[in-house]
Amino acid sequence: MKKIKLAMAAMGALALWTSCSNEEFPAPGGDGTVTFSATLPANISSRAYGDGEVAKTLHYAVYEAGSDDVVFASDVAGSPSATVVSNTQFTLTLQLVKGKSYDFIFWADATEGSPYTLSSTTKGVTVSYEDLSGNNENRDAFFQAVKGLEISGPMQQPVELRRPFAQFNILTSDLAALEAAGTSVAKVDVTVKGVRNSLNLYSGIADGAEDVTFSATELPGQSYTIDSKSYDYLAMNYLLTGIELEGTDVQTAKRELMDASATITFEGGKITTVEVPSMPVQRNYRTNVYGALLTSPLDLTIDLNPEFYEPENNLEYPLPWDGETVVTPTPDDEGNYSIKNGAELAGLLKMVNTDGAELGNGTIKLADDINLNGEKWLSIGTSSKKFSGTLDGQNHTISGLASPLFGNVADADIKNLKIEANSNYSALIKQTDGNVNLSGITVEGSVSKSSALSKQGCAGFISNAKTGSVTIDNCVNRAEISDNSYVGGGFVGRSGVPVTITNSKNYGKVVSTRYSGGKAAGFVAMPDGVATTIQNCQNFGEIEVTTSGMAAAGGLIAWVNNEVNIIDSSNEANITATVSNASEISVVGGIYGGNGWGTAKKTFKNCTNSGDVKIIASSVKADAAEYQYGLYAGGIMGSTSYDDTELTACTNSGNITAETQGEKAQRQYVGALVGAFGWSKSIILTGNTVESNVILSGNQGENTFVKALYNYINPGDTNVKITDTPNTNNTSYEDK
Repeated sequence: MKKIKLAMAAMGALALWTSCSNEEFPAPGGDGTVTFSATLPANISSRAYGDGEVAKTLHYAVYEAGSDDVVFASDVAGSPSATVVSNTQFTLTLQLVKGKSYDFIFWADATEGSPYTLSSTTKGVTVSYEDLSGNNENRDAFFQAVKGLEISGPMQQPVELRRPFAQFNILTSDLAALEAAGTSVAKVDVTVKGVRNSLNLYSGIADGAEDVTFSATELPGQSYTIDSKSYDYLAMNYLLTGIELEGTDVQTAKRELMDASATITFEGGKITTVEVPSMPVQRNYRTNVYGALLTSPLDLTIDLNPEFYEPENNLEYPLPWDGETVVTPTPDDEGNYSIKNGAELAGLLKMVNTDGAELGNGTIKLADDINLNGEKWLSIGTSSKKFSGTLDGQNHTISGLASPLFGNVADADIKNLKIEANSNYSALIKQTDGNVNLSGITVEGSVSKSSALSKQGCAGFISNAKTGSVTIDNCVNRAEISDNSYVGGGFVGRSGVPVTITNSKNYGKVVSTRYSGGKAAGFVAMPDGVATTIQNCQNFGEIEVTTSGMAAAGGLIAWVNNEVNIIDSSNEANITATVSNASEISVVGGIYGGNGWGTAKKTFKNCTNSGDVKIIASSVKADAAEYQYGLYAGGIMGSTSYDDTELTACTNSGNITAETQGEKAQRQYVGALVGAFGWSKSIILTGNTVESNVILSGNQGENTFVKALYNYINPGDTNVKITDTPNTNNTSYEDK
């Protein structure tokens, strides 16, 4: 089964009660005459199930308040009868004693073919299940109790009756397709376990339980609209419910769970069964089971939908996988697979991990949302049997992931998918070993990693991009990333391959607490491939590193020793790194953290940082050389060395801070654009902007170096070529 949608929405038409005006009441008689106007719900639409328009008879009983003594009752000879005004309205006139108080119970059911019997002695109604014909509107009925009504004289009393049933509907979207294929439905049997068979009208409590099967050899011939889509009825039945009330109101009962199933028999004898375990039912609510039930019986949704009450209250969730059931999906003639539930997704895993199935020639499509329910998940693809192929999520969601959806992936296209995970390593892929393309994917939830021996990264999308190449386009990470073993990135943890990320956003907070050398970034924590390109991307997630020795943090990239191109991209979050026992270079930047021994060009074009950038040395190693092992903080980049570097049309509006705590000094390099360049071959800065309200600060006196744009560590190096056009908004800064 596929998806459960509990939509507790107001079903107002069938239980929106309106009291009658005074002119609608007959004139009272003597001093103790009470005239009741009993109103049933009426639907403005005609011939719809539950419209309350089946002809009704009003039954009642009157008792002295607080007692079982019957004063009048419809099942007691000589008692007054109610007058029928319409199928949904009655009047009842009773002569009672002025000054006394009374209790009243009311029950309205079908005039002909009703399966209910009222007993004034027990104050209850019993249900007969001898006639179990399905789609039977004569089973609809309504009740109310009025308690402790004091007779003060001639009175006009409105009474609003409501149903004590759940209306249980089986609806399908593919009846026309079935009939177009030349077949039809011959019979529908609906079995429900534990249906109540009695109701105390005074207390509102339903009691007893029977397993019943409603049968029909004809379809209802009606349709029902859910979320603007029309579904055809296969079956409609009323289920008595309400074994526990929501307070003192006899009409308001809590939800129950009942096991149900529908057996659909087609012309020719073929049978399919739709199982609905733990089906939610609630008094005066519709429970709709709907989907493509005839052509895809596992494509199932359950909708508990009250058209009666306001305001709407929606709850949606897919039916969870049990962690054990495995169903091998069957390919179509072109080798494509349709995955409808957790069991079939587990079947796909088995095909790859155990059988070594080659799936590169077909497309795997998700037919609906899948809930893996937090059960143990082995991940699709192993080091020896990698996943290769195309997965199209068709904008469906896989939730309840406890491990990466994929383990080892060779050549793959994965697209149009949402993942909700509480996973380790990553939510999507643990390791890539080929060319991998990702597009239209959103990751939510959390990802963490704590294995001290692992050199894998921790990330929303890919833990480790090992060989091949990676392209990511139009993707979003909302998962919080928490790594304490190596590196943490919103999209990629560690990479040794060319990585290109375009048109994507990170909203997830990224935290690294590795014992030494922690690194974290909103997009790629530590790329070491031939080139890493990030274009038209934005980071909104805070970046925090707490480690010892050295630290690296950046809005988009933390630490890299190869080529980097970051274009038309921005960071809007605060970036903070705290390093204890500092003994090496530590770098923090709004866009890029930095490196210590670069080997390729770093290019930044039209990049913007508005987050505050801060690096803290909580203590400094006793033998650390201050001039070499310093703190580097910049609005665009912390530091780079031995590189050609270009910054064009970049803007920083975030405050940049370096802070050293403790007695030992630590050199600090603070720059509004770049903390420091070192031993560089070529530096080009063109058309960059630092906003006038930016604060640059350090706390080490003569060991603090603050520059409006950047510091340069080795100014005596005559081989460096520096092209530095004036900052477009630099008038408020003075170099220190």
